[in-house]
Amino acid sequence: MLRKLWVSALILFTIALMAPWLTSAMEQPKVPSSGELPDPATSPSLKAVNGMLSLNDWDFARDGTVQLQGDWLVEWETMGDPNPKVTEHSFGTVKVPSSWGNLPEPRSDYGLATYRLRVLLPEEWRTSDQVRPLAIYMPDVATAYTLWIDGQQVLKVGQAGANKEEMVASNVPRTASFAVNRDWLDITIHISNFVQRKGGLWTTPLLGTADQIARYHQTKLIVDNAQAGILIVMAIFHIALFFWNRKEKSPFFFAMLCLAVAVRTLSSSQMTLIYFFPEFSWEWNTKLEYMSVLAASQFTLLYFLQMNARSVVLPRLSAIFIWFGSFYHLFVLVCPASVFTATMNVLMTYLVLISSYVLAIVIRASLQREDGALFNLIGMSVFFICVLNNVLYYNFIIVSIDMTAIGMLAFLILQSLNVTNRFAKAYNVAEETSAKLVQLNQSLDKQVEDRTHKLEHSHRELKQAYEQLSNIHEERRRLFSDISHELGHPVNSIQGYIRGMIDGVVPQGKTEYLHTVYEKTLYLQRIFQDLIALERLESGQIELEKKQIDPSLFIKELVDSYRWDIEESDIAFQYLEGVPRDEYCAEIDPSRIEQVFCNLLFNAKKFTPGGGTITIHTTIVMEKPKTPYMQVTVQDTGAGISERDLPHLFERFYQVRKGDRQGSGLGLAIVKGIVASHGGHVGVQSAMSEGSRFYFAIPVAFASAYRMRR
Repeated sequence: MLRKLWVSALILFTIALMAPWLTSAMEQPKVPSSGELPDPATSPSLKAVNGMLSLNDWDFARDGTVQLQGDWLVEWETMGDPNPKVTEHSFGTVKVPSSWGNLPEPRSDYGLATYRLRVLLPEEWRTSDQVRPLAIYMPDVATAYTLWIDGQQVLKVGQAGANKEEMVASNVPRTASFAVNRDWLDITIHISNFVQRKGGLWTTPLLGTADQIARYHQTKLIVDNAQAGILIVMAIFHIALFFWNRKEKSPFFFAMLCLAVAVRTLSSSQMTLIYFFPEFSWEWNTKLEYMSVLAASQFTLLYFLQMNARSVVLPRLSAIFIWFGSFYHLFVLVCPASVFTATMNVLMTYLVLISSYVLAIVIRASLQREDGALFNLIGMSVFFICVLNNVLYYNFIIVSIDMTAIGMLAFLILQSLNVTNRFAKAYNVAEETSAKLVQLNQSLDKQVEDRTHKLEHSHRELKQAYEQLSNIHEERRRLFSDISHELGHPVNSIQGYIRGMIDGVVPQGKTEYLHTVYEKTLYLQRIFQDLIALERLESGQIELEKKQIDPSLFIKELVDSYRWDIEESDIAFQYLEGVPRDEYCAEIDPSRIEQVFCNLLFNAKKFTPGGGTITIHTTIVMEKPKTPYMQVTVQDTGAGISERDLPHLFERFYQVRKGDRQGSGLGLAIVKGIVASHGGHVGVQSAMSEGSRFYFAIPVAFASAYRMRR
């Protein structure tokens, strides 16, 4: 019973969709019994009669655009004067819209013709001298034309010619605007076609105000692009689904179907490809149009073969459809448009047959109650109706529109419902399974949670203890390694001299050897003292006796006090005072900062040869917003330091070069620790043969701000 109900609903749905097209196909113009042609101004369809269309009662603001349909005047096989001096009785008539091969007296679709129409403008316009802007929308005209308004050329699409060699094909829908200041319009169109199956004005031009026509054209472009955009997005989405699960091929076929229909949309109707890419030829655009239709039909079949594999009828027939479509692709690709467009009826027959075959598969799947078959049946039925519409429309049997993209969008929506239905069922199954698992594990959750918390807590404690022990072990290992390395040389030297005295190798009473041993013990003492100082700095045990001082004055006093020590070694000593006095104050331990200054200064002296220069320079730098630092730079003209040594200079026991007096290798590490305890930092810049530039920076404050705080 339920099956009969939805089948009946489907039949009613199909009839409802087909009714408008059947009505438009069967409708005939009503002619009075007298045989006279109706007055075009009072005709419900407002059609031209004998090359004249009256808009006497037409109001563009109220009634919108007007279709320029009906009987146009025509001159066959000539390109007539756009502003003729002959009467209308010299011309024949032709119905618009229609192709030349579908006229009551059929002609060849190859040739050329001149179409003419006089449009009487609304009555209110005739009583005014006002110049009014109008526009005309020219749809798909087969296949090249030139448009004239009142003897003036306003639009040219392609190149209308007397033969195939003179003609350049193009039928992109265009608009043309013009001004009107008289009672009528004379419209003349030169049309030629030598390249495809249909020729002439087979679609209806529109006349309206410039704003109306522009809006109409833009709307059609937007609709086409929106349809293509939706299809492309859906294609990308289903390609992603395919890459996530390559065993399921139906998303791939569906994505290719969406792409094919998107290409069909862009290459037909408003011909967006040529509109945005004028260099793209009409010939290849037409090939794309035909090939995209073929591809869409093939991928539709492959999609449903994958979705309803158990319901396939006559499997060999599906292979025949696929192979025939592939050969047709090759035929379209290698043949000119004048050849393959003539096989339109073959293509339409192929589409009807393959759509019927797919519909049969879907109906069988529905009867077998396969999952999602009902959605597939409804969607495929709508798509099949759209295919039938296009077959009738492109063969001039009904007046309609190309509904491929519309049918495809409807099909996509139903497929989305299908996917949603599948996910909903999967979700329900997962929810039921989850409920059972909750009931099964409810008694264990609390126990597992408690044990997990305890294990996590123990793990964190063990991890922290392990990290602390690892750090201590690494620090101790590094310290022992550094100490053993630094103490090894002087201890071995002392042992050597003492052993030499015992063995008599070193003469007794030679004081220079005892002096050397004494120097080695002093070196060991310096290492021990520096190690103790560095350890106190790093552990925070050292107490700083900070005072508020003028940092610029303090550095100047240090420079003056150590000037003689530098200049006695024939080294020039310069001081560049870049920080004004009495403007800044610093809270420092003077003795510790003097220790830093002396270390950097005497290192510079140690490695600067006679005749060189040592320069002290102070400046204010803004390391952080509103936080000034005074930077003290000690620059020498020594040999410089290699780039390889620079990153390690402030590490323990690291030595680059040795002078007359060997250092402990801890001085710069102590400098770094003292400056860091003051909230500052140290740095170095150097290059070989260019001297070195050591600096330290300590935070200072504006003297005015400090006085205000006090």
